[in-house]
Amino acid sequence: MSGILGNISLVSGFTILSRVLGLLRDMLFFACFGGSYIGGAFVLAFTLPNLFRRMLGEGTLSSAFIPVFSDTIETKSLAEGLSLLNKVLTRLAFGLIGILLLGLSLFFLVQSMDLSISPKWRLGVELCSVTLPYVLAICLSALIVGALNARKKFAPGASSPIILNFAMIATLGFGGIVYGLEGEDLALALCVSVLVGGVLQLLAPAFSLHRLEGWKYKLDFGRSDELSRIRELFVVGAFGAAVGQVNVLVSRFLGYSLPDDGAVSMLFLTSRLTELPLGVFAISIATVVFPEMARLLGQKDESGFRRAFTKGLRLTLVITLPAAMGLALLAEPILVTLFQWGRFGSGEVAETVPILMLASFGLPFYAVAAFYIRGFHARKDMKTPLQAAFLSLVANVVLSLVLMPHWGVLGLAGANGLAAVFQTLYLVFRWRRESDLIDLENGESSCLFPTIVSTIAMCIVVAFGHSGIERLPDLTHKASAAISLVVLIPLALAVHFVCLWVFSFPEVKAITESIKRRVRPPEQN
Repeated sequence: MSGILGNISLVSGFTILSRVLGLLRDMLFFACFGGSYIGGAFVLAFTLPNLFRRMLGEGTLSSAFIPVFSDTIETKSLAEGLSLLNKVLTRLAFGLIGILLLGLSLFFLVQSMDLSISPKWRLGVELCSVTLPYVLAICLSALIVGALNARKKFAPGASSPIILNFAMIATLGFGGIVYGLEGEDLALALCVSVLVGGVLQLLAPAFSLHRLEGWKYKLDFGRSDELSRIRELFVVGAFGAAVGQVNVLVSRFLGYSLPDDGAVSMLFLTSRLTELPLGVFAISIATVVFPEMARLLGQKDESGFRRAFTKGLRLTLVITLPAAMGLALLAEPILVTLFQWGRFGSGEVAETVPILMLASFGLPFYAVAAFYIRGFHARKDMKTPLQAAFLSLVANVVLSLVLMPHWGVLGLAGANGLAAVFQTLYLVFRWRRESDLIDLENGESSCLFPTIVSTIAMCIVVAFGHSGIERLPDLTHKASAAISLVVLIPLALAVHFVCLWVFSFPEVKAITESIKRRVRPPEQN
């Protein structure tokens, strides 16, 4: 377990740096664009290539590739595994080029036609045509990162998003603030920075795989049994990923269609904030545990697989549940401290607070669903995640159409959260019904009760602490919000840790024992 915790810490560390830079990027973004339709157009343009990234790159294709890649290395050799990677990369590259040409043709056709569409939709199409080539670089990069992860080389992939953040921060900082670019010109420059960042994101892990494993890329249209297995897993899984990403796209398009020009930007901001704990911890856990589960199943070690799954689920719950509650309770001070600058003022903060609170309650369900999906993928079951994704899509669309006319963007946020609840419950139900994979006899459990008790204790401390800080005299609203974050977040973490220690939570117990061993003086002879 120490190896898994160490790798999770490594991935989380790089992800924390990436998310901190992402927060800086988002602060600059909203300071430059506020809640304008121009910012919403960029968000829409950035969503489209990310849809393909999550479907073809780090999503289904990686989930289909990593177990077969691991099996190939275990049963044959590393050289055979790298040859398989070249086969998949070659086919993926040509497929993506076809998608890219088709997409660009459609965008140029729409732009050339004299259609009576609003300026914000015309700008959205224009920016989409600029960002779409990002698909090619990031999907190829994600597959190479998957190969590195399977070899337990997590640093190159975890550090890759940092490159994109630097490219976008440089554009917003120098272009928007130093040189005074604004509006559509700044949005176009930001799209170009995405392309530059994507190329660098591809080159960095490719160089790492060459240096660490001796990999060299070459065109390979050859066939193999392993390639056929990946294709079978991917075809089924791709539908599930497509449904999941269409779910995101539907919400963005519905938000873009609202009269409120800032609806998409506010949804994007709340999504970014909820993705902070989700990406730093929950996805890091899944990233590390998934190759381990695939490897153990490749070795026919069912007991080891059960232990790895249960530990991963336990860590996911103990991090995301308190993170969600803390994000909801501190929604206003977070937004005031980090984002109330420039064009994003107090009015935009007030509109975003309830959206963030609604989104926060869906965070644990997103995290648990993502982890269960990885568990099904490790067992090469792509059909169940497809069914769950389809259920989520139907629930999201129906609930959005029902709630949106009455509550606008709040209705969309609520529909997203409820859809995640339905998806998670379905996955848990199918897992327990078909597999019974949580093996309590080997001493492993999800430790849900101590996690809930610890979260409640943390929430009480945060709620009373925030109320007390707001009553302090001679403080501006922004100063009060900043003090709340600086004081209450470390205090909440301490309360959470102590409560888990009282309950002898396994990982907390392991950490405290490790600290004791390090500080214990050497025995005298």
